[in-house]
Amino acid sequence: MTRRPMSARRACAVIDAAELVKAPNWPDSRRWHVVSGGDVLVIIEPSYRGGGRNGWT
Repeated sequence: MTRRPMSARRACAVIDAAELVKAPNWPDSRRWHVVSGGDVLVIIEPSYRGGGRNGWT
């Protein structure tokens, strides 16, 4: 079974519905989740690992 690419209209709907929320273990990891429709799309975490520099992965 081959998967068809998502249409531009559907992709825009998913992105528009997405929200940035703190991960359940945020106090320990400082990770954030980008969630849309109950699914985690992306996990964002600091790249500095607690240091003094700004940076996100």
